[in-house]
Amino acid sequence: ALPGDFMAMVVFYNKNLFEEAGLDPNVAPATWDEFADDAIALTRDR
Repeated sequence: ALPGDFMAMVVFYNKNLFEEAGLDPNVAPATWDEFADDAIALTRDR
């Protein structure tokens, strides 16, 4: 059987914002939990 669909997941990000949040922009999160932690670190109250 052949797959019926193909979807590549890509995340684009601003390295400057990662640096401002104290995160290393050259090290991608390895798990969804790390991704969520980075998202929290990048979020600010408005």
